[in-house]
Amino acid sequence: MLPEVLEVEVIDMYALSGSPTVVDLMQGVNTAENTSIEMVEMPDLGQIENLGTNFSLYTPPASRTEVQTTFSWEVITTDKIFRRKANMIIASRSRYPVSGGPAIYDRGGILAQGDSLMADILSNDLLPNGLSSVSSLQIVQAPVAGIAEITADLKLTFIAPTDTTGLIDVLYRLETTDGSSGVAATRFLVQ
Repeated sequence: MLPEVLEVEVIDMYALSGSPTVVDLMQGVNTAENTSIEMVEMPDLGQIENLGTNFSLYTPPASRTEVQTTFSWEVITTDKIFRRKANMIIASRSRYPVSGGPAIYDRGGILAQGDSLMADILSNDLLPNGLSSVSSLQIVQAPVAGIAEITADLKLTFIAPTDTTGLIDVLYRLETTDGSSGVAATRFLVQ
């Protein structure tokens, strides 16, 4: 039996001009099944990079005016194909609605093998509602190497692996007291 192909769901997303943004490809898909994700249409503005199983990094072009692009993907399960299309609005300044706010991509820092670094990841995240208070912070995709933990004061501690060098991403979910949330990422360079 062929999987049921569902109607395309268009999702409004927002990015700040020139600032990489994490895209949760499983947004709106509620399934515990094993899934695969396939990109169908790439954006005509900016670039998209795979960050792991359920996330991609969209890097918009620098622009002085608000511009828009689209890209699409499919989430495939054994019995359904969820079709998603991102309507990415690229703003020239921080101007986001209450829902669908950005997931910011942070630069975590540079460290040597085996060293640790505490990153104040909230210092440069833009919250969807401006200055809402953060109610929780959780790691949603652990690094491929090393250890990442969230501290009680909502900072991210990263312990670099002793046997690996290169770029390592940690993805986390930020939730605010007003119910807004978004996925963000921090990239560390291990030398």
